[in-house]
Amino acid sequence: MGDYRLLLWLRWRQLQDTLVYGLRLLGYEPGERFYALYLGALLLFWALSMASFSFDAMVRLGTVIPPADLGTLLAALPVPLLVGQVYVWVSALQTTPLKLNFPDMAYAATAPVRPAALILPGFVRQVSLRLLLLALPVVLLSTLLAHAIGEDTSIAATLAVSGRALLPALLLVLFTWGLAWLTGILRLAYPAVGRRRGLWALPLLLLPLALLLPEALLFAGHMVIVAAFGQLPAWVLLFMVAVDVLLLAGVLRYGRRINLTHAMDESQLYARLQSLGLMAYRQADVQLRIRRQSQQAGRRAWLRLPRGLKERQIIMARAALTYLRHPLMLVMTAAWGAIMTLAGLLILEAGTPIQLVIGWVLVAAIAPPAGLLYVFRADVEEKFLRQLLPVDGVTLLFADVLLPLLALISGGLLVLFTRNLPPDPLFMGATLIFTLALIQTLCGAYGVTKGERALQMRLIASLAAYGTLGVGYSLAGVTGLLIGGALVIMIVMGLLTEA
Repeated sequence: MGDYRLLLWLRWRQLQDTLVYGLRLLGYEPGERFYALYLGALLLFWALSMASFSFDAMVRLGTVIPPADLGTLLAALPVPLLVGQVYVWVSALQTTPLKLNFPDMAYAATAPVRPAALILPGFVRQVSLRLLLLALPVVLLSTLLAHAIGEDTSIAATLAVSGRALLPALLLVLFTWGLAWLTGILRLAYPAVGRRRGLWALPLLLLPLALLLPEALLFAGHMVIVAAFGQLPAWVLLFMVAVDVLLLAGVLRYGRRINLTHAMDESQLYARLQSLGLMAYRQADVQLRIRRQSQQAGRRAWLRLPRGLKERQIIMARAALTYLRHPLMLVMTAAWGAIMTLAGLLILEAGTPIQLVIGWVLVAAIAPPAGLLYVFRADVEEKFLRQLLPVDGVTLLFADVLLPLLALISGGLLVLFTRNLPPDPLFMGATLIFTLALIQTLCGAYGVTKGERALQMRLIASLAAYGTLGVGYSLAGVTGLLIGGALVIMIVMGLLTEA
């Protein structure tokens, strides 16, 4: 218990430092208690407003989604849940789930702390954060079900459906991360297990096995859906509770045998990201760069540039080679395009309510695909490298973003073609996807060229661009929207020419 008290005190000091740093960004100074209360009330009001906005958005979507599309959604839901579980287990077998920051490492190196004392706080912290992040999507999905297929569409009935689905979802989160922690701790406790390099690939076998045993391996999504309809037997919940308790007991038991030195080595990336503080969220490119450096450490580069290329061909081939070495960036960019296209189509089906349109624009401006401008950002931010690239900003941009731009457009077109639209709306939608992808790329590139003000300038450029599209649409419909898009593209390209 003495170790737990010391660790809780250490966590409290770290939390205080983080809160003070965050509140100072809002104008708080130590000792101003009333102002701190005011900021706390303001943040609480913002959180409640966002929750109400999300609830209202799901209500609107739930009332317009056809039953056929809802059935397709319910049938496809267990598959991404299984993929998420496999990803968690693979990550635990590649690196320890016990993430230690630099203060934790210093404390563990200088104090005779028992390894088990670090396990329980780390497990509770990680699982609690996942519960908070996953609880809202479960509630929103249940709200969608209640309003799409339920006879009673009152708020009380919707909350009842959400409550029925929330408990099994929480048990599934405990099961997923409990199993991940147990397997990750066994790697640290038994060196013979940790030396097996291909062990992390074993959970991937669950994906093809799901085709043979869908009822057994896709139980996670099925359990949440059945619980939302109120048809889940009580013994299933009791069984999940027992399994979660056994997993937690195994984590605590084998956590006494782990090698803290090994855990510290595998926590270096996490500690570096934690030391960034709020910068890890304000400047996602810095976090991405650190992750890439950590992945490339100790690896040999593969593929080479072909010989006999000219200047612009070399720039384009170098960018393509970078993305081929990191194909996950292309996959994530295509997934971002598919998700945003699907969200846009659902907003159109809902009658384009202004709240959802504003939310879509804010997401596009604040959270663009990280891999879209990966190479261009490196070329612009490295001043020494930029002087060796004798091309204007627009040429450099399109040479660097050719592959991710095609991936972004392909993701959107893939979703569009699956909607079985008539030829004319299909052609108009494809043209709009191409236009929006160019605008997204150009606005992000304009922000990158502004250095430390990248986030602010990207937001301003994106909001101005989408505002122009809105004005064009209000004046001349889809034709005006496309004309406004062409105008925005020409203006931003002109600004990038001198970059």
